[in-house]
Parts: sequence; C-alpha cells; structure tokens
Amino acid sequence: MNVLGIIPARSGSKGIPNKNIKIINDKPLIYYTIKRAKNSKLITDLIASTDSKKYKKIFEKFKVQTILRPKNLSTDNSKIVDVIIYTLKLVEKLKKKNYDFICLLQPTSPLRKKNEIDTSIKKIKKLNANSLISIYKIEEPHPYKLFYLKNKKIEFFNKKYKKVTNRQQLPVFFKSTGNIYIFDRNTILKKKSIYGKKIVYDIIKKGKILNIDDKKDLILAKNYLKNFK
Repeated sequence: MNVLGIIPARSGSKGIPNKNIKIINDKPLIYYTIKRAKNSKLITDLIASTDSKKYKKIFEKFKVQTILRPKNLSTDNSKIVDVIIYTLKLVEKLKKKNYDFICLLQPTSPLRKKNEIDTSIKKIKKLNANSLISIYKIEEPHPYKLFYLKNKKIEFFNKKYKKVTNRQQLPVFFKSTGNIYIFDRNTILKKKSIYGKKIVYDIIKKGKILNIDDKKDLILAKNYLKNFK
C-alpha cells in the first residue's frame, strides 16, 4: 500500500501573515504536522507543497521534500483540490509509482495524537472506503438554533426547530477537525474531490481540536502544544 502524505503551506494568509511558520514554543507551526507525519509508519512518502522559497528552506531543514507550486495555485481563490492533483501527478512522475491513498495534513490543525494518522489509514483500508475525515461533535451553537435575516425579519435556519421542545430532540451534528483527510487516488483524480462515494470517519474529542485562524488561536496553540512530543 502506497500512501502519499501532503502538507500544504501557502505563505499568503491575510488574517495572520505567514501563519504556517509562526513560532509556537520555539518551533515553526509546520513542525508539529511534520513531526506527526514522520511518526507515521504507513505514510510511504511525505511531500510539502508551498509557494514560498522561505517555507521550502524550513521544510527542507526538517528533511521534508518540497514542491514549489505555480502562481495559479497560490492565490486566495486557489482550490486545495487543484493543489493536491498537481502535487500528486508530479510526485508520481518523480517517484515512478502510483499511490493508493493520499493523506492531507493541514499545518493549521496541529493537535494530532502520535498514532492518529496510522489509525486513520488502517481504518479507511479495513472498511474499503474512498475517503476518511476526522470529525468532532458540535455542542453549541447547534445548527438548528441559528437564524438568518430575510426582509428585515428573523428566520430560523432550520424551520424544524420551532417544533423542538427540549434538547434531547435535536439531532447530533459533527464538524471536520481539519486534522486528517484521507482519500483514494481515483476519488481525487476522477471526481476531483476529497470526498468519495463511501466516506468513513474518526471521531475526535472536542478538547483536542484547534484550527488556527486568528491570534487568539495562536495563544491557545502555545498552551496546548507545551508538552508536545
């Protein structure tokens, strides 16, 4: 089984400039994803994709082979699917082999357990699935409780909520953690999607979730990653 690990790290973040290389406890943010990827015994090859020569040097410092993506895949409107397809095709050409699965590892979701990647790879293979997503249970705000404005009036996002009389009647919803996306080769190349026909999941406890979007998240990251090994 050949598994390609891809770490995408674009330099053009607007919210936090150079977010992916912000120093967290004396290490650039991308280090925490690199470390977990290198802990994996099932990732065959690990590749970083970036638009920055500066990022490339940092990745290579940690002994990660890095591909500089073209400008058309480095804008705010560039789709991650296109980045993955470009990277996959190039790596397969360089390595002269095809990959069964691709494991997408986003640096902005650094709170992965040591065995989380391999557990997920084993699961997607065992269940003969096309995609796997790590998810967590949404507590509040529950989607049924959300509103939107229409003609200067409040409307329920889901009109069924009017009939709900207690919390136990609400369906359970989940959201992607951002930690891990795994998908097979046909799904990404033929469907041009990371979501295949059969999608399975790993449920992560909410206390282990962090997606770094703003400066408050960077502060949380410093706290959560203090004892990272």
